Amino acid sequence: MADHESKLKTELSYRKAGDPNWMPALPLAFLYGDRAAAGSIVKLDENSKYQLKLTVNDNGKTYEKIADFSTLNANVPVAKTIEIGPENFPGQFVAMESGSPSGYVRYVSKPGFVLQGSEDAHEVVRIEGLSHVILDGLTIRGGFRHGVSVVASEHVIVRNCDIARFGRIGVQDGRRAGKFFHNGHRVNNDAGLHIHTVDHILIEKNYIHDPNGTSCSWFHSHPEGPNAIYIGETNAATIRFNDCAGSDHTRWNDAIEGWGNGQNTGSAYQDAEIYGNLLALGNDDGMELDGGQSNCRFFYNKSEQLLCGVSTAPCLIGPSYLFQNLITNLGDVYGCIGATVKNNFSDSGKGQVFLFNNTLLTGGGISMAGGSDGRDHSRYPGLAKLIILNNLLANKASYWSYGLWSVYHSKSDFNFLGSNQKTAEDLKLVANSKFKQDQNTIIGIPEFTAENSDDFTLKPGSFGTKRGTNIPNFTPVPNPNMGAFLEDDAVPLPFRIIPFTTNVQRIDFGPDYTPKTIEILPDASLEKPIPFKIDVNLENQFLVVTPSQGIVNPGKPVALKVTIDRTKFKHARVYHAHVFVRIPDGSSRPVSVTVDATQEQKLLEQDRKGIVKATIEHEENSAILTFNVPEDDDYYLFAQFEGHPPRNLSKAYGDESPVRITYYGSTFNEPHWRFLGTNSYSGQVNVPYILKAGKHTFKLIPGKGQPAVKFLDAVLLPSPNMLLAPLVPAQ
Repeated sequence: MADHESKLKTELSYRKAGDPNWMPALPLAFLYGDRAAAGSIVKLDENSKYQLKLTVNDNGKTYEKIADFSTLNANVPVAKTIEIGPENFPGQFVAMESGSPSGYVRYVSKPGFVLQGSEDAHEVVRIEGLSHVILDGLTIRGGFRHGVSVVASEHVIVRNCDIARFGRIGVQDGRRAGKFFHNGHRVNNDAGLHIHTVDHILIEKNYIHDPNGTSCSWFHSHPEGPNAIYIGETNAATIRFNDCAGSDHTRWNDAIEGWGNGQNTGSAYQDAEIYGNLLALGNDDGMELDGGQSNCRFFYNKSEQLLCGVSTAPCLIGPSYLFQNLITNLGDVYGCIGATVKNNFSDSGKGQVFLFNNTLLTGGGISMAGGSDGRDHSRYPGLAKLIILNNLLANKASYWSYGLWSVYHSKSDFNFLGSNQKTAEDLKLVANSKFKQDQNTIIGIPEFTAENSDDFTLKPGSFGTKRGTNIPNFTPVPNPNMGAFLEDDAVPLPFRIIPFTTNVQRIDFGPDYTPKTIEILPDASLEKPIPFKIDVNLENQFLVVTPSQGIVNPGKPVALKVTIDRTKFKHARVYHAHVFVRIPDGSSRPVSVTVDATQEQKLLEQDRKGIVKATIEHEENSAILTFNVPEDDDYYLFAQFEGHPPRNLSKAYGDESPVRITYYGSTFNEPHWRFLGTNSYSGQVNVPYILKAGKHTFKLIPGKGQPAVKFLDAVLLPSPNMLLAPLVPAQ
C-alpha cells in the first residue's frame, strides 16, 4: 500500500441487506508507518446484515471490494444458568464453567441475595480463563481490591449488576504527595470491574458506585485511587448504558481508567464502543482511551464533575472517533477544571482522532501539548492529528491549544465557539494565520433550551442550528445543528433505550433546600406499565426521593418529590449527586443534583478547624503575609484577591528564595479562596508547610510587568478544606 496519505484515496459505503441504495461513510484513515488504512462505520442496527463497498486508489492502482458483514446480537443463547446463594458463596465466587457460541453459561443470584465479599477476598467475583459467560443481575458488595475481575477470558457479558463498597480505605499522607496508603502501600486502581487481557466483552446497564476509598486530587499530585472500571489489553469491548457514579466523599481517580497508557494495547485498545454512559465525580478523567485506539468509538456519553471529560492521550495507532458527547459541569473535588478533551502525552502517536458534534462546556477546551514535543510528530509529516468538526464549545478559558496546528497540523471547521474574552483571539489564531482553519466556524452566545436543567439542545432557530456540515455516516440529517444534539428534539444524554424521559436532567438546591419535583414522562414507545425504583448513592443519603418505587403507565406522568436531609451532610460544601430512575433490566434515567450546603455553620467550623488568619502588609507591588501559628502542625496557604491576581506570582517563605506559584481552585468572577501552590500538573508535588508554633511570614512578589498583588484575605489551614466553600469568607 502507499507510503503516504496523499497517495491513497478511499471511498467507503454501506447498505443494509435488501436495500438497493448505498449510503456513504467516512473514508478510511491512513495509518502512518504501517502502509495501511482503517476506519469505522457507525450508527448501525444490532443483529442485522449489511454490505460494505470499498473503492481504493492506491498510488494510481484502483480496485473495489464488496463484502457482507453482520452486527452483533446482545441477546445470546443461554445453555445453563447457575444460581449463587449462601450454599455456594463462602465470601468469594470463582466462576468455573465456560459456555460455547451456541449456549452461554449464565451466573445469577438467588432473589434478594447480596454477594458480600469476605475481608480476604481480592475480588468478590472472579472470571479467569473462561469463555461465553454472563454475570446477570448480581448485587456485589466488598472486595479487598475489586468487585469483579475478568482476566484472560473471552466472550463475557457483565449486565445489570449493582457493584459498590469495594477496594481499600487508605490514610492520606499530605507529606507524601497526598497519596492514600493502606498497610504501607499506595492505594490505586481498585475497581468495581477489573478487566484485563480479554477478547470480546459487553459491559452494560451496570450501576457502579460508592467505592470504599477515594482518590487524591491534583491539589497534591497526580490522582490515585479507585475506578469504576479498570481496563487494559482488551479487544472488542462494548461499554454501554452504565452509571459510573462516584460521590464527593468517594471520588474516582478516572471513572474508566486504562492500563498501559503508552502502549499499543493500552485500555480498550481495538474495536471498542463506549457509549451511553454516565461518567461522573472523579478527580481526573471520565475515561482514559489512551493506548492503541484502533477503531475505538466514544459517543453518546455524559461526563461531569471531573477534572477532564475524556483523555485520548496518546492515540498510538488509531483512528478513534469521539462524537455526540456532552461534557459539562466539570470540576474535581475542589472545583478545579481541566480540559474537556485531553490529548497531552510525551509520544502522541500516529493515530488520528476525530471529534464530531460534541457539546463541550465549562472546561478548558481541547488540549494538546505545544511545540515542545513536536519531535515525536516529525516522523509523520502531513498527518492531521485531530479532525474537529461541528463541535459546540462554550468554555471559560481557551478553546484549544496552539499545538493542535503548529505541531499536529489538525483540521478544524464548522465549530460554534461560545463567546468569551478569548474567543476572537482563539479563532483569529487559526483562521487568519498560516493554518487557514475554521473558515466556517461561528462565534456567539448559544441559546440552550433549558441550560439550568442540563437541556443543552439549541433553541429552534437560534444561532448554531442547521449550521453544521454533513459528515458521511455520522450526521444522517442534512445541515445538522452544531454540538451533540443534531436535531431540535434530540433525546437527552447519556443516551438510553428506555421508554420514558424526565422533565429535567438537573435540579439545583440553594441554601434554603426548597423541595424540587422531577417528572417521569412516558413516551410513545411505552405500551404497557413498567415498574421503576429510585437509586441514590450510599454516600448521598441526604437526598430523599418519594415515592422510592412505583409504576409508569402509558400516557401518565409520575411526579417525584426530592427533599434534603441536612443531618446527612459531612462537610459544608456544594454537593454533587444523582437521582437514578431505574427499571428492572438495569436501564436508568439519571438526573444530576447540586446542593449548596456551604452555609452549614457547624460543618464550616469543623472543616476550618485550626485556621490561622494573616496580617497583610501591602508594599509597592508585593505583599507580606504574617501568621502567628498557635501550635505545631502541617499547613497549606490560601488567599482571596482583590480582582484578578497576577498571572505570574512568586512566594518566598521566610528567608527562602521565591518560587513561582500556581493557583488552584474553582473559577469564579467574584473573590474566592485559592490555594497558592506549585504546578502539580507538570510533575511537581504540593506538600504542606511543616510549621512550629510562632511567627511565620510569606512574601508574595509579582513577576516583571505584572500588576501589584492585592489581597483581601489570607489564611493557613491544616487541610485543603478552604476550597470546599470557596466563596465563604474566613470568620
